[in-house]
Amino acid sequence: MRRLGLSDGPRRPTRRRRVRQTAVANGKVVSSTSTGSGPGVSGAGPPVTQVREGLDGFDHLDVSAMCDVSVTVGSPETSQQAPGTLSGAHPFRRSDPGREAFRVRVTAQENLQRVFRTVVRERTLFVETHESYTSTEPVHVEVQMPLLVSLSASGHGSVNVGGIHGPSFTLGHSGMGVVYAEGRVGHLAADLSGHGVVVLDLPARSAVINHSGMGSLRASGETESLAATLSGHGRVDLNRYPTPYLHLMASGMGTVAVCCTGAAKGQITSMGPVLVHGHPPDWRVRQDGMGSVRFV
Repeated sequence: MRRLGLSDGPRRPTRRRRVRQTAVANGKVVSSTSTGSGPGVSGAGPPVTQVREGLDGFDHLDVSAMCDVSVTVGSPETSQQAPGTLSGAHPFRRSDPGREAFRVRVTAQENLQRVFRTVVRERTLFVETHESYTSTEPVHVEVQMPLLVSLSASGHGSVNVGGIHGPSFTLGHSGMGVVYAEGRVGHLAADLSGHGVVVLDLPARSAVINHSGMGSLRASGETESLAATLSGHGRVDLNRYPTPYLHLMASGMGTVAVCCTGAAKGQITSMGPVLVHGHPPDWRVRQDGMGSVRFV
């Protein structure tokens, strides 16, 4: 599984002004978060790995901590069933996975372990911080889970997920980090509203993609039906995500590339260019904007 990018800041609400800085020096990540009352906890010593006990029963993930997160979804048994999920079959009943199917490990400088909180609430694993800190070493969180239904990423860090499967998967990215997601699902819903990057390798029977931020989104695979609403200022590359049916609504200022091999409808009011791949024989997308539409 590829790893892209680094570092996210804590999301804990506070009335005090927060300042976040991230830099790379000598191959190490130097991250700091302050609330205006000092630098918080300063990392000391080499990184250590801690297994977080008693965490199980989750199929949703919410990441707001400043760290790299790598997620492995499923086991060899469920992975073999994954292709069949496009027909709507659930890969396993919720009561099937035991505690051994879940694992959470945090690697950080020893005195920073208490800063990083991993807790399960309402079937969601939250990876977050509850205190300001400064670290001179990368922080890495490893998660093993049988099924991932949804992922929310809201910070500057990287989240790398492999083995996604099941009837549906929902992704929400509102931060400035990088999310890479790989697998195969029945229905995909992806929303990028921040300044970050989303890279998807996720074939799906149907897909809904929304882009309203200033980041970039790239998808590969294929889908039988794609609805794309693009109102942001970033770049959207869907030219490697072919579909026989496309519903396109483009109103932003970014660059958009799509691939349609059949029928397309919708409206383009954007100021940015739209590149159309696949030579669609039935193109009924109304163009009202100042941007250009080019068939390539």
